This record gives sequence, structure tokens and C-alpha cells, in this order.
Amino acid sequence: MASRKLVDTAYHEAGHAVAAYAMRKRVESVTVIPEDEYLGCVRYHGFPEWFRPDIDSGGTAGEMHTRRYNRVGASSDMQLAFQMASYMVGGVEDLEDYIDRAQERATAILEENWPAVEALAEALLLHGELSGRAARKIMREAMKSAKSVELGSWAATGEGAGPEAG
Repeated sequence: MASRKLVDTAYHEAGHAVAAYAMRKRVESVTVIPEDEYLGCVRYHGFPEWFRPDIDSGGTAGEMHTRRYNRVGASSDMQLAFQMASYMVGGVEDLEDYIDRAQERATAILEENWPAVEALAEALLLHGELSGRAARKIMREAMKSAKSVELGSWAATGEGAGPEAG
């Protein structure tokens, strides 16, 4: 049985990875094996493009969805998001609005793709670390499966010929 801290970290990192993947960032690896400065980590391509407060907010959004909180990871992610966003926007009020919008976007992305977060977190709990290729495959299949279930549920209602018909 995995410790609560490990489960929390798995969902936190899965949230980051799914947010990055949904925004078309190439996830290179995902781990919940602790290192000196972190409990887990997602590596993905691109600097300075890699910085997206909505990706940084993905861990926190994943935690909020499960009501499991990784205080250390969330606070360092939000600190990083504020530091980086402060270079991109004007005053403190603009900064807070920017971060709030990023958090809302991350939450919406994870709600839409929650099966991918769950699948990735489960795989992290089983393996500890995943290559980018394995993580992307898990997320892609979970997202595809969720969409087909969603379409199947819709089709079962017998309404119209498809989502466009409405």
C-alpha cells in the first residue's frame, strides 16, 4: 500500500504532466522518486516556452480535484509561477489576475482529462518513474478512451446524429 504522501505526489505530478500534454508540450519523463529538492518531477520540452503558469498550476489543480494536498510541491510550484509571471506582466494586481486565469485553465484542462490524470498517477504508483514515451501513451489512451465513453453515453440517449447536430 502506497503512503498518502506518495499518492498525493503521484496525482500532483500527473496533473502537471496532463496539463503539459494537453497544451501540446512534449513530456520527457515523469517521476515520483524523491530527489534532493523535490518529491516528484515532470520534465518537458522547451525553454522559455516551457513556462506556462497553467502547467505549473496543474499539480495544484490535480490536488484540488482529489482533495489530497502536497503542500511542499504546491507551494514551490506557485512560487515559481509567481516569479516567472512577474517577468511577463505589470503590477501585482495584473499578476494575481494572470495566475488566477492560469489556475482556472489548468483546472478546466484536468477536469476534462481526469481519466488521464488517474491513469498516469496509477502508473506512477506502480513504477515510480515513466519515460516520456510511456507517459504520453498512457495519457493518449486514457484521453481517447474517455472521449469514446463520452460519445457512447451521448449516443445512448438517441439525441440527434452527433454533437454537431445539436
